[in-house]
Amino acid sequence: TNHCVQATAAEFGSHEEGNEVSFAQMEEYMQRECDGKTFHADILPQLKSICCLALEAGRGKMEVTDGSNLRQFQLFGFDFMIDHEFKVWLIEINGNPASRESLLPDMARGIVDTAITPHFARGGEVGGGG
Repeated sequence: TNHCVQATAAEFGSHEEGNEVSFAQMEEYMQRECDGKTFHADILPQLKSICCLALEAGRGKMEVTDGSNLRQFQLFGFDFMIDHEFKVWLIEINGNPASRESLLPDMARGIVDTAITPHFARGGEVGGGG
């Protein structure tokens, strides 16, 4: 939702491509502007914790419990803001996230490598990776 709404604004993309900042860009910015705070030490642990808590909270609704051994995956988009005290706040979780086009090839490769490839054994047998 946020990406789609922002894309209609006159200043969309004027500060960074697609109004999205990569981890590397955020690290560089924080090292330059945030007086000793770093993305990897001060922000990333909060992002990971919030994602884990949110997924754990919804786990019961997402797990297949009918005994079918069905394997599935879902790509979620987590939107965050960081306040002036470097506290991370979850804005929303999207089940159909939008993203800037330049991220899509790596994202697609990551999805295949993580969610599909491990489940195919050599020789095309399904179920090899767990």
